[in-house]
Amino acid sequence: MLKQRARFFRSVLIAADTSIVSGAAIAAYFLRYGPFQGVFAADPAEPIAYSTHSIPVLTTAPIMLAVMLWAGLYAPQRDQRFFREAAGIIKAVVI
Repeated sequence: MLKQRARFFRSVLIAADTSIVSGAAIAAYFLRYGPFQGVFAADPAEPIAYSTHSIPVLTTAPIMLAVMLWAGLYAPQRDQRFFREAAGIIKAVVI
């Protein structure tokens, strides 16, 4: 029973992290080429299409999930302290 709950919460964490990484990339595109097009774009006359901008999202999300898995962020949290989890988050972000 406990392992089933751990697997369920791990799958929820993975889904949430995937949606956050993908949502941040999508929001960055629409902010850059939406209301702030003239401020951040290199050539405002020719914006980059979203189909070419979405390619890094498809590669970044799985790489980020693999790094977070490697850093131990999806391990069961029953005996894990805050500082150990914070160290894992810092390690995943730095990589």
